This record gives sequence, structure tokens and C-alpha cells, in this order.
Amino acid sequence: RAWLDNSPLLVYTGTFGKINGVGYMVELAKELKKLNSSIKILLVGDGAEKDRVIAKAKSIGVLEDNLFYESQIPKKDIPALLSAATIASALFIDLPEMRPNSANKFFDALASGTPIFLNYGGWMHELVNKHGCGITAWQMNIKEAAKQLDEKLQDSDWLNKASISARQLAEQEFDRDKLAQQLMTVLELVSEGKFQQVESVAPGKY
Repeated sequence: RAWLDNSPLLVYTGTFGKINGVGYMVELAKELKKLNSSIKILLVGDGAEKDRVIAKAKSIGVLEDNLFYESQIPKKDIPALLSAATIASALFIDLPEMRPNSANKFFDALASGTPIFLNYGGWMHELVNKHGCGITAWQMNIKEAAKQLDEKLQDSDWLNKASISARQLAEQEFDRDKLAQQLMTVLELVSEGKFQQVESVAPGKY
């Protein structure tokens, strides 16, 4: 893509629904432009809010400037897109009900060793902060979020560490075989009535 021109790339792939609040990316692009940032944003997907988001981006002058749009791509091509991105994103409007969610795009990013940008709270926000595998902008105003992105995405040392951390987190916490074994152990303990031991196998609130 000629427009990328070796610039840092922030990617959003997924649904353009009301709950996703993809319009956030348009506001982010606006603030990045004010900072004269070289970061480009690519939105990939479709949904009920797509036309409104694209129209808003066009009206404020960021569409085809530092924000770009492509229609849905085959799911098999998502890993290659994420690997080419400097940072991936997972977005939701700030609702308490969304904080326990498990967004596929979050795990896709980790699996590809791509740092992640989040704008919502919850266990994912805490995990990213703990492991340093991305940027969390929950409860952060849009100007500060843009500033953080502009600084971090031009910091090769931070990007390298965040990328390694993302991949390690995927392997250590979300490996399919490990999770399957964990589930089997939990089911066996429950079937044997050993409920108190479940917490040691799969910590968390149930």
C-alpha cells in the first residue's frame, strides 16, 4: 500500500457495530493529525455503523489522509495483516457489561506477536498493563491516548519488548492445548466433588 510509506500502522479489524464504537478511531486520527504524527490507521470490516464512521472521517479531513478503510478480508488473511501492523486494536464503548468480554481480535493480536491497543477496562486491560504487551487507553482522554500512541509507536525498544511479551502471553496463558488440559482437570475435579481445588487449577471469579 503506497499510502503506508513505512509509517507506523494501527489496525482495527472487526465489526462496525454500536457496541464497538469504531468512531473512536476517527477522533484518534484527528488528534494524531494535530500532533503531526506519522501514524496511519487502517480500519477493516463492515457493520451497521460503517457508513457513519466513514462519513465522519471524511467530514473532518482524515479519510485517505491518516485514516484508511478496506472492506472485509478473508479470515485466513487476518494473521498476515496483524503481523504487518505495528499495533492492533480492540475497541468497545465503555460499558461495565463489556469488561468481561473475550474479543477474538485480542487473542489474534497476541498470537501474531503484535502489541495491542485497548480503550476499555476489564481483565484484558489489567493483563496488558501487567505484561506490558500494549497500550491501554481506558479512562484516558483522546488527546492523551494519541500522545501515548505517537510516543510508543516510534520507540523501537518498546515495540520490540511489547511484541515479545504479546507472543509469550499467548503461549503461556492462551495455548489451546494448555487450556484444553486445564478444562479437563477442572471437569475431573468437579465430577469428584473437589470444588475447593478448582481455584488452584483455574484461578478467577466464577
